[in-house]
Amino acid sequence: MLLEELAAIKSELASVRLEKEQLLQGSEASTADNDAVNFRSGSDTDVHQSASVGNESLLATMSNMSLGSLNIPECKPSDGEADVDKKAYEHWKEIVNASFNLVQATDERAKMDKFRIKAGPKLLEVMQGTSSTADMPDEQSRPFSNAIARLDHYFGSRTYIIGQRSKLMNTAQRSGEASVSFVRRVGAAAKLCGYKNDEEMEAIVRTIVKGTTDSRVRVLAHRNWVNQGDINSLIAMVSDREMEIFNEEEYQKLNRQSCAPIAAVREHSEPGTSSRRGFGSKFRGIQRSRGTFRRGHAQSQGSSRNAC
Repeated sequence: MLLEELAAIKSELASVRLEKEQLLQGSEASTADNDAVNFRSGSDTDVHQSASVGNESLLATMSNMSLGSLNIPECKPSDGEADVDKKAYEHWKEIVNASFNLVQATDERAKMDKFRIKAGPKLLEVMQGTSSTADMPDEQSRPFSNAIARLDHYFGSRTYIIGQRSKLMNTAQRSGEASVSFVRRVGAAAKLCGYKNDEEMEAIVRTIVKGTTDSRVRVLAHRNWVNQGDINSLIAMVSDREMEIFNEEEYQKLNRQSCAPIAAVREHSEPGTSSRRGFGSKFRGIQRSRGTFRRGHAQSQGSSRNAC
């Protein structure tokens, strides 16, 4: 019986040993599979990361190339102005921002290089006279945003507004400038002065009354202000005034052309003779011969008819 029990125990131990070996082999195989999977996933991640980095660099290169090919105009002063005003700057800034958005430019340094090229000497001179504040973007990391913030602060400052108001007060109509052009120029200049609606129209009327050369335009400007009209209604009234002047000038030209010239009737006398001597010669011809008088009288009448 003991021998049988020993044999049964040996068989159980063998089976347990076999199961253990099978379990060990299965765990080693699963570990190897996991390592292979982890290796493949890691390599795929590295590939994706390298591909994304390459795409970003490619996009940055393409963006810089597109940024360099942008045809942005130079910021120049408005017509008749010596310096860049707020209106010209705002118009130029809209073009620059739209161009950068079109090529999806995000590099601040590349945008700042484009800004230095296209800003022009007048606008760069204005920016050099400004300084950064604590609430503005950092000048080192975001130079383009910092430059735009400095210019916005300058054109919205109280010093700039006071200078524009003084300039508006001294605006006068130029020699040969049409009245409607002068009114438009005054209205555009008043937009830069930071007035409210009522104050702006009052300043426009005051400048027009002081600076226009047409007395009728003064009357129209004051009448439009009393009737609480805006700048558009004043421009329409001045345009009608200029049309009336043009029509009157055309009417006068047509009347002068339709009138025929009339020559004055004057006494004709030959050079070196006088009317008294001519009459005496005719009188002596009558005494000599009646025929001589008739011939001379007929010739005189013929020449007189031709002259008239």
